[in-house]
Amino acid sequence: MRKIRMLKMVLAFSCCCVLLFAAGVAAESYEPCPEDSYPIFVQIIAAPNVLNLGNEGQWVTVHTDIPYSQVQGESVMLNGVPILWDKSDTQGYYVAKFVMLDFKGILHVGDYNTLTFTGMTTGEEPEAFCGSCEIFVKEVIPAGK
Repeated sequence: MRKIRMLKMVLAFSCCCVLLFAAGVAAESYEPCPEDSYPIFVQIIAAPNVLNLGNEGQWVTVHTDIPYSQVQGESVMLNGVPILWDKSDTQGYYVAKFVMLDFKGILHVGDYNTLTFTGMTTGEEPEAFCGSCEIFVKEVIPAGK
């Protein structure tokens, strides 16, 4: 009887170790910008960094460290959502604007979400670029609405 109980405990422990290892491998293997698909990595900052889908805001703005002149504007996307318009900041870097409501069915409310910014460079041999950052998403409707 004691051997059977010990065998069950060892079996349960082994299963837990396998599950934890598999979860760890899966978590570590997720890469929003794999190097083989995106040879150029760009740093991005999203504004707002806490996105309230219930407010009256209109934009999700992405600030980058890639020069404005090196970006094919029509190729730019954020989590698959196409850009609405772009501009250069005061340092000459690319800034992209996206319609906030376009993210309503895509992002998970009440959690951190990874925003993945992708596009192509200009030039004779365009290259794919990618950058990612995390934002918190909530949906709080202002009082009186």
